[in-house]
Amino acid sequence: MWWCWKRPARQQRRSAWFRFKEWLPVLILGLPLLAFGYWFLATRVEEHRQLQPPPHVQTLDEFAAAWTEPRHLSLCEHRGETFIVWVGEQSQTGMSGPSLYLFDRRGRLVDWTWQVGEGGSLDAFYPDCWHHPRLTVKEAVRWAAENRQNMP
Repeated sequence: MWWCWKRPARQQRRSAWFRFKEWLPVLILGLPLLAFGYWFLATRVEEHRQLQPPPHVQTLDEFAAAWTEPRHLSLCEHRGETFIVWVGEQSQTGMSGPSLYLFDRRGRLVDWTWQVGEGGSLDAFYPDCWHHPRLTVKEAVRWAAENRQNMP
């Protein structure tokens, strides 16, 4: 009768091994996908942090001193108002367009986005800015300073 006592133990081991073999493809495919998802999310968060303007930057001249050269800088009219549009670096993840920073007539930072083309409020400015003449950073800072002096 001792053989009856050992037999269920072997069957339990087999069934546990069988269950492990069922989940093995899920583990082989799932763990790399999970690792890729974590890596992708981490790089997007880091990129967002790098493209975010520093908290002390409020005006165009402060931004120009703290930031890299723009890919494109121009004046843009939108709904009757003139804005300075600073097109920054292209996203490293390549998902959408470049970063975009929007300044009002006085040179104050109004809004920014780390990727144009995500359906945000600044998407309308990106195609329009390429149809306007390109400005240098000095010209844009001078234009904003003149508007600060002339506006009450």
